[in-house]
Amino acid sequence: MLYLVSFPRAGSTWVRLFFEKYTGKPSGSTYETPVWDTPILHDKGERCLIRTHRFRDERRITENDKVILLLRDPLNAIPSILKYHEKDTSLSNIDFYMADFLNTVIEYGKYQGRKMTLYYEDLCVNFDKYIHIVLEFAGLPVDEEKINTFMKQDEHNFTTYINYFRRHDKGNDIEHDKNVFNRKRVLSLEQRREIKKLIHRFMESNPLLADVVERYA
Repeated sequence: MLYLVSFPRAGSTWVRLFFEKYTGKPSGSTYETPVWDTPILHDKGERCLIRTHRFRDERRITENDKVILLLRDPLNAIPSILKYHEKDTSLSNIDFYMADFLNTVIEYGKYQGRKMTLYYEDLCVNFDKYIHIVLEFAGLPVDEEKINTFMKQDEHNFTTYINYFRRHDKGNDIEHDKNVFNRKRVLSLEQRREIKKLIHRFMESNPLLADVVERYA
């Protein structure tokens, strides 16, 4: 089975939709319900992949499975999470999300099966290149027509993401283009610095996993 383990708001829906359209098979998730009892999919047919945010709580993953860890820069992911949960103040703790982010990387490092790291930023900038790498890892044949069809169908999103990365540097204290995300950054300079410190400390404490998060340091 192929598992997609992702930090929240890191693009798992995007990857999931690609796999569903590419394979013609539904996906499953372990976010709130068991793998074969998702709110939308009630049959027990074959899945193209299983999504989860909680690697350390996911006891179904075995060394015979394949795991893709999908990450996004916390400086951008956390504001997106907070915006998503803005009506629930109990979910506004930045420390909680950073602990979750780093603990997920630790558990990923412990996993001894076949695995790869995928970054949201790479997908945004060069989806075609990195989805080829993902397909090879998943053991699926490459069908250029299917890839091009998906990219054309999702053309608006591709244009939005690429334009955003071209216009804005990561971590700047700026207002998002209202036509792109319709929100303002919510992290203060102090908060951003603290996130960077946590990542640096993690790299020092876990040198074998430093390369996984180095781009966000």
